[in-house]
Amino acid sequence: MDEHSSYFKSVRTLDQGNIDTVPAKLERIWTLLGARSRLNSHAADVMLARWLLKNMTGNSTDAERFRRYGLAWKVLGAVFSRASLFSLAQSLADRRFVTILRQTLKEISKPEVNEDSDVEMVDAGESPSSRKRKRPTSAPFEVASQRGVSGCIETAISLFAAIQTLLDRCQTKPLDGLDNHKIGAEHIKSMFSFPASEAAEILSPMLSLASMMADQFTHGVSGEQSNWVSTITSIWNLHRQGPGDISDIAIHLATPALVLMAKLRGFSVPATTENADRVRHRWERDLRHFLMWYFILPSRTDFWNKKIMEYTQHAVDISSASAAQTYPILFDLAMSSPPRDKALKKDYIAWVEAVFAVVLKALKSKHHDIGRPIIEQMTSSAAARGIDLSPSTLRVACKEFGFTEDGRGVWKLLLSIVKINPDTYLMSEEGQELLDRVLAETPNPQNLSTAELEDALSFLELLVAGYSQNRDLSTFLKTWLKRLTEAEAIGNAELLWAHEKLSEAISSHIEKSLNVNQLTEVVTWLSTHNERTESMAKSRILWAILSGIKGEEIVDSLNIKLFNCSFEDEISRKELPTPLAVSRWAIAERVLSRTTLEESQRIWSVIKPDIKHILRKSSTSKEETFAAFKCCVAVWVAHHPDGPLVDDAAKLVCSFVENLEESKTKSSKKGVTTEQYATWIVSGYPRLLSLLIKRTGDIPLLIASLIVPGTDDANKRFAAATSVLENENDLSNDKLRDNLINTVINLVGEHGYEKHIRFLLDIPSELISRGQREALMEKLLGGQTMGSTRGLGHWRLALALMVKIMGMPTYYNGLSLTGLQFVGLRTRNLYGDLDSNISHFEEEWNDLKLVEQVFSSTIRQMASGTIEKREREFFESAFQCVASNLDRGVRLITSHVMVSETAESAAAKQIDGWDKTVESFKKKILEDGLPLLSTPSSTELVELPFALEAIASLGVGQVKSEARAAVPALLKKSDVHLDKGFSAIGWEIRTFLARFFPEALGSSPLKTGLPEIVHDKSLLLQYIDAVVGEVDEKTKLGYLKEALEDIEREGSNSPTRLAVVERIIHHTKGTRDPTAPINTADFDLAQAHGVLCNRMAHASTASEFMLLAKSASLLLDQRTSWMSQWNVELSLSTVSTICSKRADLTVFSPKIYEKLCRLVEIVIKRHRIRLDGHFHILIGALGSLLRQLLSRPSDEISEEHAKLFARLLTLVCEPTDASVSRSAAGNSLDSERDRAKRYAGQYMYLVLMQCIKLQLERAVPHVVLEALQTGVYSILDITSQDGLSLMNDAMDPSGRVIFRELYKQYKRFGKWQGV
Repeated sequence: MDEHSSYFKSVRTLDQGNIDTVPAKLERIWTLLGARSRLNSHAADVMLARWLLKNMTGNSTDAERFRRYGLAWKVLGAVFSRASLFSLAQSLADRRFVTILRQTLKEISKPEVNEDSDVEMVDAGESPSSRKRKRPTSAPFEVASQRGVSGCIETAISLFAAIQTLLDRCQTKPLDGLDNHKIGAEHIKSMFSFPASEAAEILSPMLSLASMMADQFTHGVSGEQSNWVSTITSIWNLHRQGPGDISDIAIHLATPALVLMAKLRGFSVPATTENADRVRHRWERDLRHFLMWYFILPSRTDFWNKKIMEYTQHAVDISSASAAQTYPILFDLAMSSPPRDKALKKDYIAWVEAVFAVVLKALKSKHHDIGRPIIEQMTSSAAARGIDLSPSTLRVACKEFGFTEDGRGVWKLLLSIVKINPDTYLMSEEGQELLDRVLAETPNPQNLSTAELEDALSFLELLVAGYSQNRDLSTFLKTWLKRLTEAEAIGNAELLWAHEKLSEAISSHIEKSLNVNQLTEVVTWLSTHNERTESMAKSRILWAILSGIKGEEIVDSLNIKLFNCSFEDEISRKELPTPLAVSRWAIAERVLSRTTLEESQRIWSVIKPDIKHILRKSSTSKEETFAAFKCCVAVWVAHHPDGPLVDDAAKLVCSFVENLEESKTKSSKKGVTTEQYATWIVSGYPRLLSLLIKRTGDIPLLIASLIVPGTDDANKRFAAATSVLENENDLSNDKLRDNLINTVINLVGEHGYEKHIRFLLDIPSELISRGQREALMEKLLGGQTMGSTRGLGHWRLALALMVKIMGMPTYYNGLSLTGLQFVGLRTRNLYGDLDSNISHFEEEWNDLKLVEQVFSSTIRQMASGTIEKREREFFESAFQCVASNLDRGVRLITSHVMVSETAESAAAKQIDGWDKTVESFKKKILEDGLPLLSTPSSTELVELPFALEAIASLGVGQVKSEARAAVPALLKKSDVHLDKGFSAIGWEIRTFLARFFPEALGSSPLKTGLPEIVHDKSLLLQYIDAVVGEVDEKTKLGYLKEALEDIEREGSNSPTRLAVVERIIHHTKGTRDPTAPINTADFDLAQAHGVLCNRMAHASTASEFMLLAKSASLLLDQRTSWMSQWNVELSLSTVSTICSKRADLTVFSPKIYEKLCRLVEIVIKRHRIRLDGHFHILIGALGSLLRQLLSRPSDEISEEHAKLFARLLTLVCEPTDASVSRSAAGNSLDSERDRAKRYAGQYMYLVLMQCIKLQLERAVPHVVLEALQTGVYSILDITSQDGLSLMNDAMDPSGRVIFRELYKQYKRFGKWQGV
């Protein structure tokens, strides 16, 4: 029996037997539906649909069982997907499908929650891409289980899928099927064309089911369920539209939709699996679109046109029971549609405020514990979006919810309100009363938590900004004095009102909001407050003002007034509180550092007696003493070098510094220590230390003890030395600089900390004298460093420092080859106990390279000068060192360096018997190196690269004769090492073979055996150079052809193969004989360029494109004689093709756009003449680049990319002489540049028209348009009047408006008018 007969028979048997046999029969039909081919046999499908719908009709229990049975809806969905729409429409209408759908949704949207635990989701694990139908694990065919949550959700999953399938079938296109198909689709859609109130009866339970499903996301969800919300939207789009639609949405659909949105936003649903998150994001996007398009935007339009909030009020009232979820979402949606037209911004703000007011009014009737979090969330969102709500509305919110029942402020809400509009607390008596209530608890903030303190501080900072914006900062200063005085009396001022951030905020607004006269009035007002309880608060305000004034005029006017106001309080020095005294001296220091000469003398006459007494009599540990010392230093620095107060201030400072060293042993750990004084002298005033040294002729003992050896704390010494190095004034002092470097060198010898070595590595080599370099090498080679147990990281830094030091002439005591060999031996010993894995091998190899550099620098400097006793002793002892039984790797390094560095040295040849010594070195290289070429063990692996390098230094002839026997073993080892991951050794072996035994690598050394990924690109390039460097041009092109064929054949994007291509191109000749005939059968660079362009158009990753474009650019730019007309046109066509692939990854990579511009730039510069007669291809490429630039989202358009494109336009419109020069000019009187500009003017207006068209289609940022200006103006420069008229006629009215404004700007700013 065939499938059709079996299927038809199964459908006919549905009427046979009792209802309990239905599940088994439906499962049989479900299986057959999956196996049946799609032939036109729709009679059974229609019969099946009619039978199912007939059994779903009615109020009986059996009908309910059918309606709730998920498999029944699955079968219906399968029928919907294949039955004839015309026949299906008749059956659905006859069986009242919409009525059954409405009844089913009503039933399953209200589950009975009496189950102990819900069953996991049925289809959660199914892959949406699975084509085979699986036997479903449905809920039992019993009403009791079907009425539970899991049963309802299972039914909903099948029902939604069936409805979506039916609606998808109805989305007909003009060429879809027969007329009956289209008629049936329209009939089915007409069944859903009911009024909005009836549509709401279907959509409301569907939204409730989606919300129920969202609660079950943790049990799993299928990707097939991602279209639930879009299905709801599709049904709504089919309903019969009317003026009351928005009312029905507000009454019936807004609440379940907002609740669902809240769950999707994360208020109720935690993050789950990736699949669930994907579905949730899709639902949120679709639901947001539904609510915005059908509820929020119509409500806003009614508000703007009729000033009514009826529908929003309905939604708020009906969703009151779930206010915590719905109100914030509703307000967020209301804010989410700012108009692009700035003229509508005021109306937009009014709309948002109206929604806020409606919600606020509804929350007044609720308990504060419910309403306050909602208002906090709404105001926080408004503040984040920069919505400027009115002060009156915000005052209502603040009064209702800004304070707890016991009168304490809710600082999170208060902060959000002041962020939105500081005028809430300003500009009116009501606002001022509210502000006084807010600030009432601030003088004693001990009861506030840390988070509340931060919010309160931010509140005050924003309040300052609000006063400043209203040009009323003086009022806040008066409030500040009052609150500061209260806080000082309690003793908690530093927590809030005296906080440094608040003072800085006030300082930043001083000059912005107050002019000289207003500030003078403020200072005069402060002078009237002379109560002792107000002195400290007044001093803090004066310091904030003093820190905020920067302008020369305002400083000259207020400096002396601020000083007088601070020192006018008649308080004896003994009674003066320490904080107030410190504040006064800080004010005096700032005033003296920028006052006039005359005023500074007057101020000095006032403070000199107190400064003398304090610096000579008071304890150095007092903060007042430290502040007075800083003030005295300010006088000295301000009057240096020949001011009238220099001597007085310098004497006081110098004597005080001398006394500091004497009082060092007496000072206690409490208060200011001598180390703090010394640190401030070094880093606090940039010029002070230099002035002290110049005045006294030596480094003060206090400073010397801090930065030279002798103190116990090396960290303090190092910190001080670093501060001196960062100070240019101190660094120019030779004595101080030498002491600094000597300090660090001694610290290296004493402790050998890594930070000390890094310090010496960072400073320029020129700052380290020869004596210091020699001392440092002695420290590095001494027992402290050589015997250190700090490990490899520390030793690697020491080696790097040796390389740096020995790069300049350095002849330290004990300089000998033996000492250098111990450096190498210690390196080998450190790695002796480690595993021979890849990482340790690479680290040891790199460290031994550093050792080799130290050897090379040392032997080079010994062999570069005249041979004296020191050099003679060094070289005479050299061979004895090599002959010793040291490590073989160290011997190989020593022998190789000695041979290579002394080969061209005339000085070394002056030593008797040096030629024999060199031959002995070469012999030693062969003795140590040749065995390693054949069978190196794992422990000797790191020695092999140095053996290869040493043997290579013997010369081609000797290498070929001595090492030929080891070639097979080397070739095998290279493959093994590359496979195991020891790529460095593998590439070194291959490079060695390519240089001396190229025949061993075969005929295709750049094709076979190359790995897909190379970690060290320099080793690969070194190998390619060895292979290609010595071969003829034909062989190079053969290698290039092989590499490109691999890329084309395999579609490989391997960086290795692409790097091979680029490197071979570098080695090819840049020119060819123009008289030589071109043989099209031979591979050349023009064909290579064609292959590269073809691969660029199909590049799958940005990195692949970058490598291909780099090679193609190289050919176009440096191999111009090989490039034909076809290559130039192909380059431009490739640019257009890539720009048109908007979905490709490469299009959106910033570097890709730069490479495309570079390709076009090379064509314009190097192949301009080839564009004659083919300019339309360049216009197409420029148009593609422009569209790609301006078609991105406005926040992704790069100003730098716009400048690159503008540069292309100027290159076309303002060509260089080199780009347009011809070997044989047709008319010497006709300028080639003018001819090229006239020719370009016939085409470039098309690019300008496209630019204007794209501005109409997209929102282009202003900075991007500015960056394009130079290119646009250059087009207008070369466009004739006929071209301008043609542009004007070809554009629509909107385009003409933009062009008219552009041309007006061009005539004013872009066009040269002449003298």
